[in-house]
Amino acid sequence: MAAAVGELIRESLELADVEIEYYHDLQTNVLSFSLVGTVFRIVQESLTNACCHSQSKKIQVELTEQDKCIRILVQDWGIGFDPENVEEGHFGLHGIQTRAEQIGGKAVITSSPGTGTSVFVEIPIPEV
Repeated sequence: MAAAVGELIRESLELADVEIEYYHDLQTNVLSFSLVGTVFRIVQESLTNACCHSQSKKIQVELTEQDKCIRILVQDWGIGFDPENVEEGHFGLHGIQTRAEQIGGKAVITSSPGTGTSVFVEIPIPEV
């Protein structure tokens, strides 16, 4: 999973004029296909939003494992927005929240105009 996200970040760097810092600290090597896919899609959507909308020159992506959970943080220092007032036809944030909830996780999106945006997602790692 960490390598797939790393490749996604390399691709994003080619398309956007932005610095992306990537940190991962995952200890669990055996994860379900659905968990890996969900984490990848959440990072992809969060990173795409930050690259396309934030106008930030720097984005931070973190994948960590703590307390039997995968934690995702995508942070930018761009223009921000009001999460309660998203234009119609934009479903990315809702998709992030829905994906996390479908596998027992939660997503918290924090932003306001002028302050950047933080997407934090916590997803439990199922017992094998």
